[in-house]
Amino acid sequence: MAGVPILLKDNIATGDEQPTTAGSLALEGARARDDATIVKLLRSAGAVILGKANLTEFANMLAIDMPSGYSSLGGQVRTPTHQG
Repeated sequence: MAGVPILLKDNIATGDEQPTTAGSLALEGARARDDATIVKLLRSAGAVILGKANLTEFANMLAIDMPSGYSSLGGQVRTPTHQG
């Protein structure tokens, strides 16, 4: 994976300067102390963590009726090909 660029969902902890917020305004600016195991494995394989991607707040684990793809911190999740 040497040099492969990676974007992580914002609920995966990185022990660097990137916040880990799970898409929640309540966790804005929160930082993890250490990398999650998957991040350690990716980095040790040579992957380059470019940043975090928005996701449904708390991975939609808080409420049954939460709108799919909504984050109080990042707004509505959109795909790169979304028009409008």
